[in-house]
Amino acid sequence: MELAHFQQFLDWLSEQLGEDYAILQIDQAPAHITGAIHWPENIIPLQQSYLIPLNLIQLKG
Repeated sequence: MELAHFQQFLDWLSEQLGEDYAILQIDQAPAHITGAIHWPENIIPLQQSYLIPLNLIQLKG
């Protein structure tokens, strides 16, 4: 996802939330961790160093 599209998504989500807050789990994609992103006050980014696979198939090695 490009930086501009991610910012548009964040702005849209913030507007939809109104006075509510959201925690958004992000990975280490460049668009997610750049300093150029303006994080709205009602969206809290959560970046974990290791993300557990969401698909159980991925757990089988």
